[in-house]
Amino acid sequence: MGMAYFQKADYPKAISFYDKALKSKIESLPNSRHISVVYCTMGQQTKTDAILKKAEERLGFLPDKHYELTAIQANVGNMSFDEGKPYEAISLYEKSIEGAKKSLSENHSDFIMYYNYIGLLIGKVYSSLDQHQLAIFYHEKALECHEKSNSSNQLHLAVCFNHIGSAHTEMGEFSKALSFLNKALGIKQKFLPENHSNLPEMYTNVGLVYFYMHECQQANSFYEKAIEIQQKSHFENHPALATTYNNIGCSYRTMKDYPKALSYFEKMFEIQKSSLKPDHPNFVTSYSNIALLYSKMDAYSNAISHCEKENDILKKSLPPNCFQMATFTTITVWYVNFNKNLSGNHLNLATTYNNIGRAYSKMNNDLKAISFCEKAREILQKYLPSNHSDLAIMCRNIGSIYCKIGEFLKALPFVEDGLNIAQWNSNKNDTNIMSLTKELIEMKEKIRMELK
Repeated sequence: MGMAYFQKADYPKAISFYDKALKSKIESLPNSRHISVVYCTMGQQTKTDAILKKAEERLGFLPDKHYELTAIQANVGNMSFDEGKPYEAISLYEKSIEGAKKSLSENHSDFIMYYNYIGLLIGKVYSSLDQHQLAIFYHEKALECHEKSNSSNQLHLAVCFNHIGSAHTEMGEFSKALSFLNKALGIKQKFLPENHSNLPEMYTNVGLVYFYMHECQQANSFYEKAIEIQQKSHFENHPALATTYNNIGCSYRTMKDYPKALSYFEKMFEIQKSSLKPDHPNFVTSYSNIALLYSKMDAYSNAISHCEKENDILKKSLPPNCFQMATFTTITVWYVNFNKNLSGNHLNLATTYNNIGRAYSKMNNDLKAISFCEKAREILQKYLPSNHSDLAIMCRNIGSIYCKIGEFLKALPFVEDGLNIAQWNSNKNDTNIMSLTKELIEMKEKIRMELK
């Protein structure tokens, strides 16, 4: 009964039946796993982790071939990944697959479904490590298993197509991505009700590809379909809905419709406030997005206020002796890399310093702007290679502010350092590098003319 209500997205009723099973000690481990999945789907990660912790305690009492050992290993692997231990998670996922092979043939429909599930998890970890080819390898193995089984379950096939398409998206292979994602979407639209809770993920994935292809109107049409279903099938504070609000907000920002983008980012922020602690790292994305929009709308005081809130959260995520850290990276890169490693956290704090500096410069508080930009540069020098192009960008930023206030002698060394780095990177045939190099050459020439 619990599984039936879960499929209907009636999560409270699903939990009530799983709870009854747990209390009566009927297959306690399977029901622990099921109820943890429901809480995870509802966005209640704390309850999910508590249930899995209890299940983990029983791992040592299970024989190697126990059918629940594989599922619990996979769920503990999820916890390891969430705790920033990707390789430990992969090890548990692989053990889980080996355990499944001991009790099921590779052509068995249950094994195929399980491999789809584990393939997704391993693929997700490898994608977080930017190893997308390995992610595709596992997803294609799942597809191969499906084809060997002659299974009539087309939804399993859709899962494979979705995962492969998403990996191609991460690799920037958008035509391939759309091919696989549209196949998956077509299958799900055919076999699922039009408001089924599984469809928003597909609409979002297709929308992301169109967004990356700079076809924002097309992307928004898919995001809006996802939002319409999520508002009906999820609780109003579900994190999946917050993610979709973020996606469509980014799209409207790209279209320079800043008021509309701001409205979606604020909706995302409201969901986060209702479900997260005030200093949760996920707030950094919201503060960054909103600050950037205020800056675009020339509301610099509001931009600085949100940057400072972002700054406070980032500093709490770092060791206490690390209080001057930064990098010049995009918000999206920050979001992907936040949990990768400690130096990544240091680097990402620079986005805040740089944004605050740029906002103060717009407000003509140039000395304060220079102070924040130099903090960012210090961290770039500490954590990035000396010839990294982001250092050239920061040198350009600082040099331009000094030029703005007529301090050309102070500007010159920054411009020269930036130019040297940009010229070193010029062999990459990157249009952004070429544009930066040209700008720095022009700045240097202007400074020389002023100093004559």
